[in-house]
Amino acid sequence: MKKIFLVIIALILFLMAATTTDMVYKKLSIFSQVYSYIKNNYVEEISDEKLVYAAIQGMVDLLDPHSSFLTPEQYVSIREGTLGEYAGVGIEVTIKDAEVVVVSSLDDSPAARAGIKSGDVIIEIDDKVIGKKVSVDEVNKLLKGPVGSEIKMKIKRKPIVEPIVVQLIRERIRMQSVSGELLDEGIGYVRISSFQDRTYVQLREIIKDITNKAGGELKGLILDLRNNPGGLFEQAVRVADMFITDGVIVYTQGRGKKEEYEAEMAHPDDTQPNYPMLCLVNSGSASAAEIVAGALQDHKRAVIAGGVTFGKGSVQTIIELEDKSALKLTIARYFTPNKKAIQEVGIIPDVELGEIDLGAKDKSGGVKEKDLPRHLKNKKKGREDIVPIKNKLLQEDSILYQAYNYLRAMILVNNNLNKNKPKDTK
Repeated sequence: MKKIFLVIIALILFLMAATTTDMVYKKLSIFSQVYSYIKNNYVEEISDEKLVYAAIQGMVDLLDPHSSFLTPEQYVSIREGTLGEYAGVGIEVTIKDAEVVVVSSLDDSPAARAGIKSGDVIIEIDDKVIGKKVSVDEVNKLLKGPVGSEIKMKIKRKPIVEPIVVQLIRERIRMQSVSGELLDEGIGYVRISSFQDRTYVQLREIIKDITNKAGGELKGLILDLRNNPGGLFEQAVRVADMFITDGVIVYTQGRGKKEEYEAEMAHPDDTQPNYPMLCLVNSGSASAAEIVAGALQDHKRAVIAGGVTFGKGSVQTIIELEDKSALKLTIARYFTPNKKAIQEVGIIPDVELGEIDLGAKDKSGGVKEKDLPRHLKNKKKGREDIVPIKNKLLQEDSILYQAYNYLRAMILVNNNLNKNKPKDTK
């Protein structure tokens, strides 16, 4: 009991920034009295651990939704997630307006296959109503469980009136955070699903592989950060650094430093060639993904396309405590290189892209020359009206298809500009 009690006292002192005023000691004395009275007089016996953890949780509940207290079990689970493996359904959630909101579903996870989308609100898990005071970590605990076990979820989705009931089977979620392939015409495609401890290394390997397949030089690159809930701050910085030669990648600003910013800087070593680049984002792109998108946008290194991002512009650190529990605490806000705030606002794309019907051959519905009776035939074969889509990814993803064509146009314009440049004369 004494050891646990000392842990909470140390934590209170930490949260109060080691203030040594009489007021702090008086408040700690009141806390000690309440703790002792509950421990000795409550009608049922409560363990020291439950009392201490509840007291800590009460303090953390006053903070933002991304700060939390982690029991030893929850802390292990968090570490498993950054290493890229856990048992669950593959959902990233947050708390917004006292509701549990889905940020994103991981690629090929039970949640993604069931059609759970960014913006869905979870109202029940296994017939347990999700209350307004629930934390993200409590929800994650409910979502995780033994491999093969069933989980039933009830969700709200606008504009659908009736709740949607989804039955899922938990799986071992192995998150290879980076995937990629060579698309048609020498354009590379790379998707980052989250930022884990090996994301930077995996990204370098995959870009090297698709560059080799392209004959040693990429004509352009699509970086897909859609439904990427974020992850490790330092990995996001390293990924952005791959494409930016110098300058600021991201600014952070802690408490009481309104005029002071700390900057993470780019380095010229091992930077990718300056090929045309497009970065895809949507409402499920959050936190670390927004750091990368914001840096690429402000440095004009890539066109940002898709939808407005989630808008989580804060940095968390995890402090391991004496009994292997931990405190996840928001310690700073972050800003793009141009000092644009991300919190609540998100990254505004340069080009908005929405779903289209790839099967429709003519969106205008108008009459063409070839539709007229007795029209003259073209004896010379020209281009087909619609160029067949060869790549499977492009066939299945209309937003990616639009991004691909936008990048092709960028490449054509760049090539034409380079051809028409006047040659230097002596």
